[in-house]
Amino acid sequence: MNLRWKAEIERARALSGAVKLEQTGRSKRSLDHRVTSFLETRLLREAGIFPKQVVTWFLPFVVLAALFIVILHSSLPALLLPVAVVALYINVLRCRDNRTQLFERDYPALLLSLSSSVRTGLDPLIALKQASDLFAANSLVRSEIKMMALRLDEGAAEDEAVRTFAQHIAHPDISLFRTALLLSRQEGSSLAACLHRLARVTRARQSFRRRVRAALAMQKLSAIGIACCAVGVTLFQGITNPKSFVLAFHDPLGSKVLMVGISLMLLGLIGMYRLGGPEK
Repeated sequence: MNLRWKAEIERARALSGAVKLEQTGRSKRSLDHRVTSFLETRLLREAGIFPKQVVTWFLPFVVLAALFIVILHSSLPALLLPVAVVALYINVLRCRDNRTQLFERDYPALLLSLSSSVRTGLDPLIALKQASDLFAANSLVRSEIKMMALRLDEGAAEDEAVRTFAQHIAHPDISLFRTALLLSRQEGSSLAACLHRLARVTRARQSFRRRVRAALAMQKLSAIGIACCAVGVTLFQGITNPKSFVLAFHDPLGSKVLMVGISLMLLGLIGMYRLGGPEK
């Protein structure tokens, strides 16, 4: 009897240990899931960036700031961390804009192809699936169509699959395209004319964006020239009179002015390059 009770006690202890290990594993997984959910925002999904990439991009700035703090024995280099955060945010926006432009490059062709197919009496979803063969293998439009077709093959409802088409593309007309496709299937409304209008709007937006970029090209070059002049004057001062440069940096007011000036120049360049980007 005692041996049996001892065996039951050992078994209970083993089960409790396994439960504790499982709970610990679950807590770790839940912590990782919370961190990933915190970093994986809609902006990152639209930019096609994973949260680990954000950490990898930001880590060098933290290491450099820590090294400068240790070497210079001053906490002023930490002021560059907000600039690094802004630069990281701008980089994510740039990735999102590039991804949107890659989608928009083939988007008018998709609309015109669907319009022609619908006019012949073909079902819009079947026409959308067949339209993927018109684009290159690395086309973002082709990958989005394939993902929607995969959801349909897995048993998803047609309305749900249509609503998830290009849901992580920051394009202003995608929602209109999905709405028109759903209404055409539910209410039997005409889709070809709507697709032609969407194609015209997209092409007009592309043309307007090209004109804006051409108009802002000289202003961007001017901003780069001003920043290069400021850097050149600073280097000339540091080479010809390094003592005054060191004294200005170690002065409490001078160091703050230098750091604020560098931060403003960087933010100005970033803001200038953001002009003319895709509108949201």
